Amino acid sequence: MNLNRRAFLQSVAAGAAMGVVGCGQSSQGTQPGGSQPAPGLDYFAQIAGDLDAMGIGTPRLFIDLDRLDTNAAEILSKVGLERYRIVEKSLTSLDLLAYVQQQTGSRKFMVLHLPFLPPILDAFPNAGVLIGKAQPTPAVETFFNEIPASSGTSAASRVQFIADGRTRIDELVALARHLGLQMKVTVEIDVGLRRSGVSEPDQLPDVLAGFVESPDAVRFNGFLGYDGHVAHAPAVGVSPLKAVTDAWDKATALFQSFVDILRNHFPELMHDDLVFNSGGSASYPMYQSGPVNDVAIGGGVLRPAAY
Repeated sequence: MNLNRRAFLQSVAAGAAMGVVGCGQSSQGTQPGGSQPAPGLDYFAQIAGDLDAMGIGTPRLFIDLDRLDTNAAEILSKVGLERYRIVEKSLTSLDLLAYVQQQTGSRKFMVLHLPFLPPILDAFPNAGVLIGKAQPTPAVETFFNEIPASSGTSAASRVQFIADGRTRIDELVALARHLGLQMKVTVEIDVGLRRSGVSEPDQLPDVLAGFVESPDAVRFNGFLGYDGHVAHAPAVGVSPLKAVTDAWDKATALFQSFVDILRNHFPELMHDDLVFNSGGSASYPMYQSGPVNDVAIGGGVLRPAAY
């Protein structure tokens, strides 16, 4: 491996810890991508030698870009460019995000930490952003207040904020009218994680009615149904693989039930660019069918076997 192909990305967290990221599958099992064996002792000996040759005697976090490239290619082979959304949570470096964006061609990002949103919008002017969880409405207002006033309309057109219930919709409607903007809003649905979001399909009509009542302020942009529980489904009386598969089947069926209510009862909210987001680094290969058309993956380009 050529030393020039390794990025010592100081902005990631240099000096904090030494780690090999993008290591591929372990020799004990199969990673989601299933693309590369884990490196052996020779690999680490070469790295140690390279660091010694460079006169580096303090801890460094580095990224093996050769392995990142392979992991990224594996992701694209499973979910496709149109569905792949880059998640900033595990890739909190603009240099690293830019590299992943360049390698994959994706123009879609997910941001979970709102203070990271302005620099990502600035660094990737052609990108669209899905906020990964509902944010306190005052924090959303602070975001708009702190960016240039001339950028407000552009930001509102590029960012999908999250509503986890009717109360949040009403708050965002009031904020959008106060700002004089129309905001894109995606509804978080609970597909089994039990973290937040609309917990039952029969609660959805009241939430969607908020969009119908206030089209000047909010535009419905889809659903976010994070499946973080699927990869950790307990195997009780079944194999671990069967437990995970069953959990994914249930989550997908529940996601579909929300989509059915939308299509059957709120056709006026349907449009061609609706986002139905789910997935993650541990589950993305499973999304070969079902309603999900947008798959969020962050750390899968680094350590898919150990996320």
